[in-house]
Amino acid sequence: MAWEQLTSLELSTEDSLTQPIRINNHEFIIIVYDETTVEIRKYSIKTNTWSTIHTHKTDNLCDKTFYDPHSNSVYIIAANIYIINLDTKETKEVESPSHIYRDARISLIDKSLHIINEDGYSIMDINTIKINDVGDIAGTEGITHGALIGLKSRDILLSIGGFCAAENKDIDRIYKYSFSNDKQWKLLSNIKLPTVLSSFCCISSMDEKYIFILGGSIYNAPKFDHSHQYDILIYDLDKQQIRLSLVKLPNDISTDIIAISMNGYDEKGLLTDGYIRHNVKDISIIPLDIIQFIKQFVYMEYIYLMQEYDDDFWRISVDDILAID
Repeated sequence: MAWEQLTSLELSTEDSLTQPIRINNHEFIIIVYDETTVEIRKYSIKTNTWSTIHTHKTDNLCDKTFYDPHSNSVYIIAANIYIINLDTKETKEVESPSHIYRDARISLIDKSLHIINEDGYSIMDINTIKINDVGDIAGTEGITHGALIGLKSRDILLSIGGFCAAENKDIDRIYKYSFSNDKQWKLLSNIKLPTVLSSFCCISSMDEKYIFILGGSIYNAPKFDHSHQYDILIYDLDKQQIRLSLVKLPNDISTDIIAISMNGYDEKGLLTDGYIRHNVKDISIIPLDIIQFIKQFVYMEYIYLMQEYDDDFWRISVDDILAID
């Protein structure tokens, strides 16, 4: 159950990072920025190497990013939105709606960017950059949401944890929005975080069966400080249960965490594909889900972890995080 340290990003003291973004099965990108420059760096799981694929000059600090696989474009949110096509490197600048800046939380599903902030829930069409204000999230006025997770396979959004200014404390609440049912935000009364929590990292497993809540802090109002958490919480979406992983975060990391789940690359995966194709005359007779089931035992899913202001880079298998003994 050990974390493996990978190739450093080699950041300068002025550099900061945004949330990693998966662009294919074996590569993800991350934005490295300072007060004058935005760099798009790509990480190859196959070779454990970083490469800079684009540099853009700007006088606006980067705030958030997301990726549109349909156009192979990265959206960088600052005072304006910079849309960079990764094929042509063409950059387009458009005005950024105030809904998505600073304390807003975002999640992209297809061509819709879902946004929650203190004022409520909105949806932005990423082609037109037009905002549709859906409405308030009942009972969340004045709350800075901890995380917004979109789960396409389950047709839901989840808002997890955060900080309530009116109560001057972190919260343990989880809210759900269903696209297929009543299309309303509802507080989940049967489940909550085991402790009030903010400033954590939240990602889903690739099959969207689990949500991993990494680190975080608890605000101590009387002392005006925070106590740090080095735990990993596992939210089982089928069982609607949250449990503590036996694995702790590496190197005393607790906050400013960014992470992504990816399949680890292994030459055994190529050998498995080759073996199936070599020994089965008509591969079409094997259902695709059976092939995927076989390959699950070869391709292991990993969580890749960094901090926003540090160049250390780690990974651990999801199986290790899920282990119960």
